[in-house]
Amino acid sequence: MCYSTKRVRRNGNIYLVAAVIFFVTLPGLPAVAQSVDETTLNVGVPANDSFNSPEALGIVTTGAASGNNVSATKEAGEPDHAGNVGGHSVWYSWIATSSLGMTFTLRNSTTSFDTLLAVYTGTQVNALTQIAANDDYGFMPGNGVTSTVFFPTAPGTAYRIAVDGFSGQSGSFVLSWHVGRINRFVSTFTGTGFSAATIFRPSTGTWWTTSSTGVQANTFGTNGDVPTPADFDGDTITDYAVFRNGQWHVLKSFNNAYVVIGWGLPGDKPMPGDYNSNGFDDYAVFRPSNGVWYVRDGHIAATFSQQFGLNGDKPAPRDYDGDGKFDLAVYRPSTGVWYVFNSYTQTVSIVNWGISEDIPMPSEYLGGDGKADIAVWRPSNGTWYVRGSNGIVRIQPFGLSGDIPQVLDYGIPGGVTDFAVFRPSTGTWYTLDVVSGSFAAFQFGIVGDLPASSYPIQQ
Repeated sequence: MCYSTKRVRRNGNIYLVAAVIFFVTLPGLPAVAQSVDETTLNVGVPANDSFNSPEALGIVTTGAASGNNVSATKEAGEPDHAGNVGGHSVWYSWIATSSLGMTFTLRNSTTSFDTLLAVYTGTQVNALTQIAANDDYGFMPGNGVTSTVFFPTAPGTAYRIAVDGFSGQSGSFVLSWHVGRINRFVSTFTGTGFSAATIFRPSTGTWWTTSSTGVQANTFGTNGDVPTPADFDGDTITDYAVFRNGQWHVLKSFNNAYVVIGWGLPGDKPMPGDYNSNGFDDYAVFRPSNGVWYVRDGHIAATFSQQFGLNGDKPAPRDYDGDGKFDLAVYRPSTGVWYVFNSYTQTVSIVNWGISEDIPMPSEYLGGDGKADIAVWRPSNGTWYVRGSNGIVRIQPFGLSGDIPQVLDYGIPGGVTDFAVFRPSTGTWYTLDVVSGSFAAFQFGIVGDLPASSYPIQQ
């Protein structure tokens, strides 16, 4: 029985974020060949058991479908989904109408078994082309491992999605999907309840975070640290973290464990993010002296390095191609040119966008396609210049010289990034909601504080 090799975690707070993701969770189950919900013991063979009879999800870009695979079967010639033999697969179909970065996941429900998830193209079950597949994606406290896939779509393409159980497990589930990866635009610390305005006070090593119930204070760090908040333990909650002379100091939200990871050198630029789409943010640095990126997986400690950039470049990693992975990217102030290494196609994109003084602030501002937009903030005139992945341009004056720009979807997640700046001279935040156009200004901080709602901070 392979179930004993799967990790299960408990006793944590769960914050669910609707996203274009398919995932499945796993609570503590007995080590048996097949795990079945009591509520589904008498369920017959699902109508979508066969590849040729999938449940149609239509062409909508956001939705959810409840299902079960208790009495489902595996067909002759059917592939092993996510590399596991499985044995109880059910099928769904979905049609893309445009070029999007889609997420399919089982992570938005309390599922009773350990799942497998895979996306294919093709018309015969024994002759499919795999587009994406996943067994475990992060950890959900109280439930366990999950499955989630990300992939860029091709307009007019029909995709088949398979949900199966690890080594023959089965039960009920909810499959959900959405454009993009919404949780990359939020920064939800333990107890905040929503995307939070956060500051790091170097003089006292204290983090101050807004929340739905007031203000939280957490002492973690010291003067000279670089704040690097990220989700290193894969529970969808942001961890307090700092980079100090080549070492990462992290307070993990899942179990309050304090860890120190030596990864980098003094002078490196820390750039945490999920570079392999496994649900755990990675420890990553860009070394200006040689233009090399060094990445250490936040979960299994695997590493890789790649030369991409020159001394003087500003690192600007984000998911530009919609495959769920942070792409290596740099902005070259000397020429105003962006260089992006697309992880999905293994190709380089070169875009002229900006001038020497600009601060790179990539994120998804324009919405709708699940891919990061190239963007800069210009200190001399306090203006944001956004070039969407679909070619749409937005120029937005917002801020003053001396402000520090921050990228985050503040408040209730809406799937796109808001324009925001922190004014160090007064400790005031200014936000402009990209969707509604609503403006907010609030004092939260003092002179000397560093905004730490998101990363990177590049002055």
